[in-house]
Amino acid sequence: MSLWQLWLIIGFVVLILDVFAVTMFLVNVALALFLTSIVAYFGGNIYIQLIVLTVFSTLFLLFLRPLLIKKLKSGSMTGVDSKYYGQTAKVIQKTTNLDGRIAVYGEEWRAHSINDQIFEAGETVKIVGQTNMIMMVDKL
Repeated sequence: MSLWQLWLIIGFVVLILDVFAVTMFLVNVALALFLTSIVAYFGGNIYIQLIVLTVFSTLFLLFLRPLLIKKLKSGSMTGVDSKYYGQTAKVIQKTTNLDGRIAVYGEEWRAHSINDQIFEAGETVKIVGQTNMIMMVDKL
């Protein structure tokens, strides 16, 4: 096994560990390991490889990790959130903070109101969030 292959394997192992750790720390090290693998593939000696690993791990931790964390905490929505957030829905079953049903886009969803509001069937509400598969609704 070549040294570049070893760096690559270690990089994938570290990347998998980061998926379970969910810290966005090890992903930076994994990226540095991938770069080190490229340097090794093109014939860089072990000292250059270790320098690349150290320098890029540090740079990624200092500059890339904060950007990734900021992106994750920015509240960018995907999936269910982005499609339904801010949309109006029709209440089809009395909706409280504990139970209810709404219809949006011709689909029926479980719903809970926020701020202990009560919405009767037939009212129009605004979707303000989603928890698991339950839409959170508020008055228009």
